[in-house]
Amino acid sequence: MRTMFFSVFACAFAVTVLFSGESFSQDIDVSGIVVDIRKAPVPGVVVSLTMSGLLDTTKANGSFRITNRSAIIATAQHFSPGSIQVRGKTLFIKAGSDRNKTVVESFSLNGRRFGSLSVDPIAGCCAVPLEKLTGTSHGMTILKITTAGSVSTLRLLGGLFRSQPPLSEYSGIHPKQAKALALPNDTLRIRKSGYLTKRLELNNLVDTLDTIRMYESDLGFTAETYPHIDGSALTQPLSVIIACRLLGCSYGWVTSIDGSKKIVAYSTIHPQRADSINTLIALHWGTHDAYAKVINDSADVGLMTRPPSDDELSLAQGLGVTLDVRIAARDAFIMVVNEKNRVANLTVQNIRDIYTGKITNWQQVGWIDATLRPYQRDSASSSQELMMLLVMKDLIPIKAPNMILYGMMGPIDMLIDDTLGLGYSIYFFKEFMSVSQRVVSVPIEGIAPDFNNIFTQRYPLTENVILVARKGIDPAGNAAKLCAFILSEEGQAMVKESGYVPLFNP
Repeated sequence: MRTMFFSVFACAFAVTVLFSGESFSQDIDVSGIVVDIRKAPVPGVVVSLTMSGLLDTTKANGSFRITNRSAIIATAQHFSPGSIQVRGKTLFIKAGSDRNKTVVESFSLNGRRFGSLSVDPIAGCCAVPLEKLTGTSHGMTILKITTAGSVSTLRLLGGLFRSQPPLSEYSGIHPKQAKALALPNDTLRIRKSGYLTKRLELNNLVDTLDTIRMYESDLGFTAETYPHIDGSALTQPLSVIIACRLLGCSYGWVTSIDGSKKIVAYSTIHPQRADSINTLIALHWGTHDAYAKVINDSADVGLMTRPPSDDELSLAQGLGVTLDVRIAARDAFIMVVNEKNRVANLTVQNIRDIYTGKITNWQQVGWIDATLRPYQRDSASSSQELMMLLVMKDLIPIKAPNMILYGMMGPIDMLIDDTLGLGYSIYFFKEFMSVSQRVVSVPIEGIAPDFNNIFTQRYPLTENVILVARKGIDPAGNAAKLCAFILSEEGQAMVKESGYVPLFNP
């Protein structure tokens, strides 16, 4: 199997930020090396920094460099060896013979200035307390050092202000402390024919990654080796599409007994394989049960409509399990009404006031003088969990047992005939799993929940589809390969095909 490792080292992988006065511009200098599972260099991998037009192809030794500069600024470009040292929590600068005043400024990665100190050298040396410059900042800090008309930039790893060798001798940082200096949307695209195409936001490296693995496009799954994937009921169509794509089956939409639609696998060539997808491989038992199964190792991968709850995190902690939680797609929490309802817009505060009993008439939100009937979902439903998480927060909804509806079709069925009712649902369910055209969504804060507004996250109640596995699983194992596929460009194309909103347009 051809698995590529993308190794990142702090001394060789950085977007260096240069400063000029109070403003700064970003000079790009990203470098690294791509190796295969045997750690042999892999040439011919195209690495590009999206939206910049800059790219490079890995050389015979697997290295690449993306830069808009002619030369890398050295750690202490204008200083002789030994002239800059970090000892404990203090930066020492040895001045030249003229002993000019030295100004040291500290900046965050996004250019926010933490502080500035002006020091006159005493006995040819000035001491700068780092904590006064960086405050409580973590991660990488940029220092701008000006003396005798010369300017240098220096990268410091926050939280590591313990005794270190002189910076001129401190040549590298352990790979697990690797950091990438990047603006929020700086993204690498890594592609090679025969492999899954990866996209990686550089700022994610700050907390999580020091090695990026790329897998070949043909993952070699069989029905017997395919990872057990569980999850929320709403994400089952996505699981089925992905399984069909990887196992060579067809799929189609069918109408369930409750009137909603779902996707099923079928195959005239491999009917048993399709049956396995429908009854085992992509069978979802609900969000909480799926989290529990991933935690106790009876499911390999989970696709959820919400992050893990405090109870689920406590369960994992009690079993010594750490969850690897990533965003796999976008969805949205929506408010729905009958097609004849003419309310033009609701605010988040409107919804809170409605479901706490402060608003009881449609006229209060800009429609007719008529009683507003707010339907709710049962407490065990994902919709209700999202209602509390995204909208109500710590507010307690009104107690109205006769207004509680069960099942995802509950609000849809009720609002087909009730023009004065209000309910809530999920964008994916309403648009792709509900067959009724007589129920419509309401813009929130003036923004409609459509594909573009969810994709750009302009819609205020956008939420994430969560991909979950256990941390520490075999990176060359089938569960890790499936996660890599879902997050690749090929996998995001399946996300888009299912009706969910992808993280990026593949």
